[in-house]
Amino acid sequence: MAEAGNDESYDTQTAGGSYVSNGGTLNGSLKLDGENTPAKEDSEEKIATILKAAPKAEFNGNSTVNGNIDNNLGLLTVNQGATLNIEGEGNKVTNNGYIDLAGVLNGEIDNNGNITVLDSAAHMTSFDGGELNISADVAASSLVAEESNADEIYVSAGSSLDLDSENLKTSQLTTYGTTKLGVDYTADAKVGNGGVLDLASSTLTGDVTLADSSTLSFNVDNVEEAAGGKVGGSVKTYLSEGGSAVINPVIGIDAGEGTYSFADEVSVKRVLWTAAKKV
Repeated sequence: MAEAGNDESYDTQTAGGSYVSNGGTLNGSLKLDGENTPAKEDSEEKIATILKAAPKAEFNGNSTVNGNIDNNLGLLTVNQGATLNIEGEGNKVTNNGYIDLAGVLNGEIDNNGNITVLDSAAHMTSFDGGELNISADVAASSLVAEESNADEIYVSAGSSLDLDSENLKTSQLTTYGTTKLGVDYTADAKVGNGGVLDLASSTLTGDVTLADSSTLSFNVDNVEEAAGGKVGGSVKTYLSEGGSAVINPVIGIDAGEGTYSFADEVSVKRVLWTAAKKV
């Protein structure tokens, strides 16, 4: 185990076991060099076993790295209440592994791996690419300071994401928890078993797929003005035998009377829905 104290100097610290900083400063770069690559189809148990053996870096207090962090199949953790500052022109975190974020990461993340948000107070400057897993109650406006793009955003069961900022973007939104739009948004959305997608009064440009016991909710603010939540695409349900999904219009007191169109097309199919749980 390597531990960083205040103002210690290194060239490149390579962690094959664990690197722990309790408010220390690393004057140099940090590399986590792992060997085993988890696959999407791996079980939770297998992924947990792989990560247990992976190299790790853990940050507590107010820690600084004056260099790059290269996470290759390792686990980088910023704990609750901690701040990790990436200092130096052009320095950043390159993530080809896993980041568990419960604190603050001040710096750019080039993400080809997985970032898991574990606390509502988690915050990062920006990231680009990879997967963003939401495992807390999170608002996009407080999560990222600058425009950030995920290949996929996944909201876990029991967690919530308030998409109240255009800074957090993705092409694929998957929710087994609750996701609410606070701005107009562009993405395809999959609402898993027990999940909720609340459009409120915003427009989602993309296709929505609903599973068993899922809910799509939207506001109907004014029928004549076609004001309210909308899907700028199709809504498809893939239900098991005896299964159902809920489409829930929330009608405002001044909505008026008439026909309100909330989607371009709605279709219902009865098939076996298979949910592949991600971590």
